[in-house]
Amino acid sequence: QGWPLRESTSSCESRSIGRLSSFANISGTMEEQRRRRLQYAALGGTCAAVLVSLAVIRRRAAKRNDGDRKLQNEALTTPTAKVLTAVTKESQPMAVVAAPKSIVLKTQSSKASVPVPKSFDELDSWAASLKKKQVSELPTLLASTERLLKEQPDHKAMPQCLKTLAQLVGGHQELDRVSALAVRAGERFPEKAFDVLNALFKDRRQKCGHVADTAVVEFAVTTLRRSMEGGVERGIYQRACRLIDWLSLDPENRACLASLGGLDTLLQLMRRFHDDPGVLLEGCGSLQSLAEEPSLDVAEAAGVAVSCLRTFPENPELSWRALAVLHGLPLPAESPRLPMAELAVSAATKHPRCDVPTTVIEWAAKLLHKLATERDSEVLTWLRDPVHRPFLQSLQAAPHASVRGSINKEAERWALAVCRICLS
Repeated sequence: QGWPLRESTSSCESRSIGRLSSFANISGTMEEQRRRRLQYAALGGTCAAVLVSLAVIRRRAAKRNDGDRKLQNEALTTPTAKVLTAVTKESQPMAVVAAPKSIVLKTQSSKASVPVPKSFDELDSWAASLKKKQVSELPTLLASTERLLKEQPDHKAMPQCLKTLAQLVGGHQELDRVSALAVRAGERFPEKAFDVLNALFKDRRQKCGHVADTAVVEFAVTTLRRSMEGGVERGIYQRACRLIDWLSLDPENRACLASLGGLDTLLQLMRRFHDDPGVLLEGCGSLQSLAEEPSLDVAEAAGVAVSCLRTFPENPELSWRALAVLHGLPLPAESPRLPMAELAVSAATKHPRCDVPTTVIEWAAKLLHKLATERDSEVLTWLRDPVHRPFLQSLQAAPHASVRGSINKEAERWALAVCRICLS
């Protein structure tokens, strides 16, 4: 009797297991369907975003094309564009629309780059009306002056053209053309020509100078030689000295000056015009750059600098330039040092101001330090004499006595260095 009961129990269990498995299969199917629905929804959202982006891009492209068509229509109304359309209409009608925009601009820029010289009648008044800031007019002025110099070099407009050219050539623009023009104009208008060259080579931003053509250097040296013969006005040879000062900043120009005999000519000129502070000022500026040139007569240069300190003791700028020359020169052993030290002390006493970039105190201290640190220096013994203690104390205090509050650091450094070796 027990067997049927056991059979019925096992059959019930098998039916329950079958129901559970069916329920699990149904649940799995529903989960999979839900996951697929989410995937379809995400895919649909991505497609919608792509469609929106495409619509925005097409709208922007349409606006851009409308703008290009407006520009092309405007360009087609210009004479250049009409000519280009007429030439290329038969071959490539689509390229004609794009061509005017670039070619017209290129044609306009090429026309702007070639200046049209002014007529000789209007050149004088037009050049006089130009201001220093109108640098954009330099190509036109240069072309007009070149033409005038070639066809009518004695025209009344030439001095005004050179004067205006000197105002516009700052920043070393058109170096070769301006140099050649000024040298050619120097035969008739030397003063104006030197003004142009000085403005061209004047170096305010850099300290290395600019390489000049040999004709420029030769023009300056020849003018100095002629001035010693009495054939040149004072204003002209002073400007020539100033030009040599600017030219000597560059090593190639210094070599060119030496090869043309410009160093000896400069020293002869400073001896010849020993009473002209303008010539001596520019000459000492040149000697400061030429101090280490092998062909320079060092003894003669030192004698000229000492003469400047003795002749013009009340001129502070000439005094510091002469002191700078003596400091830079490789003095020979036979050169007397003590007179140089005495002049340096005298100049520093007369001009104690130190609130400017370059001062007498600075270069006097540099020269005294150079002379006092030489082997067996008689200057050091002379400075250590108790008589000079007040001077050394004033020299040390001079950089800090400025009313403006600014201190020349170089003057402070070298004054302290001199006092350190002399007061120890």
